Amino acid sequence: MSGLTAYDKHLARLAMVSFFLPLRVQVAIMLPLCAFWAVRDLRTGGRNGLRFWYVPLALGASYLLYAVYLPFTPKPHLGYLLSQLEYRVSILLLPFIFLLLRDQTKTIIRGQIPWFVIGSFASCVAGNIWYLSHYGWNTGAGNHVQYRLFFEGATGLHPTYMGMYLSLSIVWLLLHDKWRVNLRGWLVAFIFLCLFLFLLALLPKTPVIALALILLHYCWTNRANRQLVMQLAAGALAAILITWLFLPFSLQRMGELSALVQQGGAVAQNSISMRKLIWTIDIDLLEKHWLLGTGPGQLPFHLLQQYYFYSLLLRFPLGLYDTHNEYLNQWLSFGLAGLLVFLMVWVLHFRKAVEKKDLLYVYLLIILSITCFTENVLATQHGIVFYAFFTSLFYFGNKKEEAVTG
Repeated sequence: MSGLTAYDKHLARLAMVSFFLPLRVQVAIMLPLCAFWAVRDLRTGGRNGLRFWYVPLALGASYLLYAVYLPFTPKPHLGYLLSQLEYRVSILLLPFIFLLLRDQTKTIIRGQIPWFVIGSFASCVAGNIWYLSHYGWNTGAGNHVQYRLFFEGATGLHPTYMGMYLSLSIVWLLLHDKWRVNLRGWLVAFIFLCLFLFLLALLPKTPVIALALILLHYCWTNRANRQLVMQLAAGALAAILITWLFLPFSLQRMGELSALVQQGGAVAQNSISMRKLIWTIDIDLLEKHWLLGTGPGQLPFHLLQQYYFYSLLLRFPLGLYDTHNEYLNQWLSFGLAGLLVFLMVWVLHFRKAVEKKDLLYVYLLIILSITCFTENVLATQHGIVFYAFFTSLFYFGNKKEEAVTG
């Protein structure tokens, strides 16, 4: 490496760490870095990628739908739509940027994913230390709601997004053997155990389900290596046992599901029953607008009406929630055509991942697509940048990774 390219490794590390910094700091880091890489590589060979300009447009099609609705949105709702365009610009911008980057640059960026893993580990350590500084080791003093709120306050990351980050970190560690070469076996086991424990303590449901499916696939494809499968199974069981004995937050969260099955669960007492009510409201709204949707700018207004009606019906102040399902959000916003466009983007990504035989890419898509069933992943910057950055990097980049040492 020579010239400005020699600094790419350090810049890529900064980009990976920025996912765990305050949002404004992350944006202040990401935008200049991406602009620098794009302009530099465009001047030194990136022009060849311009002939595939239609690919980023296809990957960013869900963003373009928001722009299409601008002239059709009533003035009172225009401000909300403009804010959504501002939040989601990365969905269109980052595919174009990675299209223009040289293969060498993308390889260097991908090679620094271990710093994302380090950031996940460090953020969880910080969040748990902050919690323990308030409650000490008396874990029975709090509940899972307090724990998750404290964790989010310390890290600035919602537990569901942290769950996606942890799941990707665990997957990266599973798929890459080189990082374990210079570490003792007990230290490798300790790192895996900590990451599993952090995930189980937060217990974001869909990232955990996604990771469970990934681990089953990983064990099946490596079934010939019985020692590896047994070690992984032992580590997972050890994490579950420790969680059972020492982390009551997870037990309380698991208990919500059984309470819902046995008793139905009151709205105010059970987060899963609250999620069920949210989806009931979504489906009620979808029955009226399944074909054309409400329009992205008008959706919050229609949701507010539905929540007001249910608050009167249940005699309980519900407040206002988003759809808590990215697929329903796209469907309600743009109608059936919008849902099909959104699904088309997933098909493009999965097809590319399978063609490249890139397991890390496939597993990332599984984590994201499953989490979208219970979360509006593309409603906040933490989800948008995570989705746009890594899917674009994997779609346009090489599977080959530069060594991270040195």
